[in-house]
Amino acid sequence: MTAVRPGPGALTTPTGRPRPAREAQEDRPADVAVVATADLGLLALAFGTAAAFTRLFDDWSFLSRLAVPILIAWGLAVLLRHLRVRTAGALVIHLAVGVVVLTVMFAPGTHLLGLPGPATIELLRTSVTTSFSEFSALVAPVAPSDGFLVLIAAGLWIFALFADTAAFRYDGPVQAAIPYVSTFLATGLLANDPGRLPASVAFVSGLAVYAVTERTLRASEARWVGPSRRRGSRSVGVVAAAIGVCAVVAGAVLGPLLPGSGDAVIDLRELGTGGGPRTVVSPFVGLRSLLGVRSDTEMFTVNAVEPAYWRLTALEEFDESRDIWVSRGTYRPTDGDLPSVMARDVPGAPLRQDIDISGLSGPWLPGAYDPRAITSDVEVTFDRESASIILPQDQDAADGPVVYRLDSVVPDLDAARRAAAGGAADLDPVYMESPDLASRVTDRLRAITDGRTTDFERAIALQDFFRDNFTYDEDVDYRDAEDPLLTFLEDGRGFCQQFSSAFALMARAIDLPSRVAVGFTPGDPVAAPGRTNEVQYVVRGRHAHAWPEVYFEGVGWVPFEPTPGRGDPQTTGLTGAAPGQATPPPAQAATTTSTVTPGETQPVDPSAPTTAPDQVDATAEPPDPQTAGDGSGTSPWLVAMGLVALALVGAAVVVIHRRSRARHRAPRRMADGRIDDAWVRSAGWLSLVGLRPQTWETPTEFADRVTSVLLAENGDPTSEDRTSEKPSLEEPPVADPHGDALRSAATAIQVLAAAETSRRYGSIPPSAARHEAAERAAADIEAYARLESSRRQRIGHFIRG
Repeated sequence: MTAVRPGPGALTTPTGRPRPAREAQEDRPADVAVVATADLGLLALAFGTAAAFTRLFDDWSFLSRLAVPILIAWGLAVLLRHLRVRTAGALVIHLAVGVVVLTVMFAPGTHLLGLPGPATIELLRTSVTTSFSEFSALVAPVAPSDGFLVLIAAGLWIFALFADTAAFRYDGPVQAAIPYVSTFLATGLLANDPGRLPASVAFVSGLAVYAVTERTLRASEARWVGPSRRRGSRSVGVVAAAIGVCAVVAGAVLGPLLPGSGDAVIDLRELGTGGGPRTVVSPFVGLRSLLGVRSDTEMFTVNAVEPAYWRLTALEEFDESRDIWVSRGTYRPTDGDLPSVMARDVPGAPLRQDIDISGLSGPWLPGAYDPRAITSDVEVTFDRESASIILPQDQDAADGPVVYRLDSVVPDLDAARRAAAGGAADLDPVYMESPDLASRVTDRLRAITDGRTTDFERAIALQDFFRDNFTYDEDVDYRDAEDPLLTFLEDGRGFCQQFSSAFALMARAIDLPSRVAVGFTPGDPVAAPGRTNEVQYVVRGRHAHAWPEVYFEGVGWVPFEPTPGRGDPQTTGLTGAAPGQATPPPAQAATTTSTVTPGETQPVDPSAPTTAPDQVDATAEPPDPQTAGDGSGTSPWLVAMGLVALALVGAAVVVIHRRSRARHRAPRRMADGRIDDAWVRSAGWLSLVGLRPQTWETPTEFADRVTSVLLAENGDPTSEDRTSEKPSLEEPPVADPHGDALRSAATAIQVLAAAETSRRYGSIPPSAARHEAAERAAADIEAYARLESSRRQRIGHFIRG
């Protein structure tokens, strides 16, 4: 992009852009108030974007720390522009000052008069590394630590100069807002808290203020005729402000629908690349993890004759530095047959599932263990080691409906009672890797397993220790614990991530190969539409779950359930853990469809207490339906606000359209106003079909280019060589229904260009006949543009005036 700079003595617009020669001759005074207001519009956009980070942080203290760099960066960008410092010089100065400001703010005591040194770099590096290593094991919102804030402040500092340069130096107001809009959308992908409503209102408010001030500024620089220029600018500003208010109201209504509205307890994102077998990083489970808000959003449905745990994948590696479980599965294409991971002589019962994914994100496909065959319209890949299925490269279940049939064999694991744990020659040693446990943990482990003679008895004793002595608690926070495992054992409270992690680590300490599986509990059973022998299980975000698996030689991986109030209905006979899962919110529990029991199968009762009711605080407040992740609790006043907002937007469009038409038809005070107005209107209409006048083009050059394009579109073989040839009115019409309008527009632009050239440069005022010819030509061009443009484009044209 090249900026057009004014020559010596040339006048410029209040923002520093060069003013066209005709405007320079008019010598219009700079509207300082409008320019200052436009400057403040960018500041409002920056603050609105910063406020949107409330979705990531657990309090508003971060905003006061970001306010200083935002104000300084904005003020510096405005000052450099008004001092007419060239873009390259402004960039150097802006970045240099930014380094000093951020160093003083976020690395105090490490600099010399604001200049960073090695200690500054090391402190900032440590802050950033620490913050993001913790963030990877947490669920937003998190504490606003320096590591996060220094990167956000640096980004906003750079955005300030870019936005000011794009909007005021290079006449790109839309491009100026792109970094802020992208940042706002990105926070929706990282956050899963209910703060999306205040975040969306804050950002949309800032964006609306910026749009209003920018629109008003450009109206003040437009070619308003005579004294109507200021009145026209005010009119545009008032209408733009009304639309801005509507946008803020719409932001409040539509905020719950923004990205991140669902619960991301398990955020499965594809990170593998390359052809052939894919290596994909699985979701993690951690001792220090926070659970966050449990969503009631529907993830998928399963039609089956009996319930099961719908497994996604398994995590085999414990990352001691972050206290989390991770895995890297290697996935290979499959034709539908899935090799079993169980021993060949383990019997089992077939279980067919018809699964329809609606709200689950990520490439993983859920299903009952042990999967044997899949039928789907899309290709899938399979990792035998973890028995997990994923979609092809670059595909996500959230991209569209994913429907498939999965045939599994539910193994009879009773042989595990007699099998020896471990011992398989081909078993990866990673399943035995464990950090050194504190002596108090090993002492507790010896007391739990004392007197148990088999590995299975030791695993059951470890499971029952957690189920009988611990409390299920979604609000625990072990982020600051020096030893989270020991702290969890001493506190006796946690949710599935703590229980499954602690079980697997302690199992490895007594030589039981173990890993952690992730997936979902059965879900809420309802009547399966059109099926009499099956139940439909509606699986929601609150059903996300993690549980441990132990390897037994000659059997395979056997699931256990240490989490109180949870239980896999397929393994109750083996582990003794009764079926159980998260209960629905009170409002849903009262209206849940009655369970249908196919044959002899008894599915999970969704109304049964499943979270250790004797240990649940009876005084706890029920979830607020207005902050539910799926937005199902939208109150009537929000619906009313949405209807009002739509009505206001519709009314604003009508008002703008009528004012635009009235302005176009109003008598002009200047003698050449009718031709000038016809030329400006026609240029606007032609822009809808991609034909915009360039700053270096005269009216005749622009008309010749338009004529060439239009004739080429009409199939004229010589159009490319006729840039200066005027179209003939005697040429026969073409069969194309739009041909007449197209050829009329090609003729009209030449007539209009001749009139505009005469108006601009002629010494004799245009005649009345030329005024009328210009208006007829503008009407022909408008008719063509209406035929070639969509209704959406035309509405946007009316809004822009």
